[in-house]
Amino acid sequence: MINLLIDLKFRRVLLIGEGEEFYFKLEKLSKEAEELFTISEVSLKSDEDIIDKIKEVNPDILVLATERLSLVKKIKEAFPKVLINVVDHPELCDFYFVANKKIGSLEIGVATGGKSPALASLIRRRLEKYITPMDIKLLDLLSKVRKYIKDRIKEKDERRKAIYRIINSEEIRRLLKEGKEEEALEKANELIDKKEEGKVYLVGAGPGRPDLITLAGIKALKRADVIIFDRLVSKSLLKFAERAKKIYGGKEPGKNYLQEEINRIMLEEAKKGKVVVRLKNGDPCIFGRGSEEYEFLKANGIEVHIIPGVSSATGVASFNKIPLTRRDLSSSFTVVSMVKAGGETLDIRNLAKFSDTLVILMGLSRAKEIREQLNSIGLGKKPVCVISKGTTKAQRILFTTVEELPDSVKDVKPPAIIIIGDIVNLVKN
Repeated sequence: MINLLIDLKFRRVLLIGEGEEFYFKLEKLSKEAEELFTISEVSLKSDEDIIDKIKEVNPDILVLATERLSLVKKIKEAFPKVLINVVDHPELCDFYFVANKKIGSLEIGVATGGKSPALASLIRRRLEKYITPMDIKLLDLLSKVRKYIKDRIKEKDERRKAIYRIINSEEIRRLLKEGKEEEALEKANELIDKKEEGKVYLVGAGPGRPDLITLAGIKALKRADVIIFDRLVSKSLLKFAERAKKIYGGKEPGKNYLQEEINRIMLEEAKKGKVVVRLKNGDPCIFGRGSEEYEFLKANGIEVHIIPGVSSATGVASFNKIPLTRRDLSSSFTVVSMVKAGGETLDIRNLAKFSDTLVILMGLSRAKEIREQLNSIGLGKKPVCVISKGTTKAQRILFTTVEELPDSVKDVKPPAIIIIGDIVNLVKN
């Protein structure tokens, strides 16, 4: 079944029945239908008389407010091409009434397939609260430029972009708010003819769970024409960009998608006028090469925006109730990656001496080196918490000590963060 709005102005509508529902529908239909006819069950009691009367009226639409289901069956058999609604019997309906509300040029309708008109009305009233005067002004403006957009832009996808340029224009909103409709119309026409300039959004997807992405991140996904996503990003986030082209840009052992190739794709798509989203796990600028990608794109004249995300370095700890700082236990914490740019192992001994808590990313493969370095400065007994695939359904938590590395984590699968410090005992205990 498809939802349609039907203009009753030039339709012959016939209402048959009696009682409260009959008069309720009569009031509703009389506001819209110019040719509205009624038949009372009291005045015409026999089924045959009612059917003869229907033939006289020759309606386009029939509304039956009756419990005489035998009559309904005869009517449906006699008039198979007429759209029929049977009040309180959705299984017999060809169409349903919608709980609708007209606000300026906007009409809101909610349908429940005849299951509960009362609930449909309640939901509609909730939706009404979200409609603003600016929405109505924008709708009126878009109705004025619709034909111009259709004449000027042939491709459907490009027309959609032009409409969103108007909707998202702060200048147009300001002009409409100030009552300067003609100036807003001129600006809208400018935006329609304006060649779309590509841009790139470097978006942090958060530590793993899809609902930990920011609202700004979701907004960018909805605007995207192209999405390049990393291996650790939750695939469910891609549903926010149904129309976008999806490109896998993850890096994993044996299947390296080179950074140069990712840069090339971002640049090529942006130069085509596309909105590109580079979707990264955590925060794009915390061990995510966000700064490198930003500098590359800016050097090539591309507009770039960075949308922060919840870093796994802090988000996974908080999610698991591990406070990285606490006045009596940890007044400082340090976040490190154990793997340097050239593949060398980072020396964390000096960092560990002057920081109460260490958070180590990409450390599972260097667990032996962590143990050796920290043992050498007397920190072998320090408690350790290892969290694999943090915040996701596959999350696993392991408690150990520095001196028990790497044997204690040999079965843990990446990605994982390693938290070292007395603060771990808060959760362990």
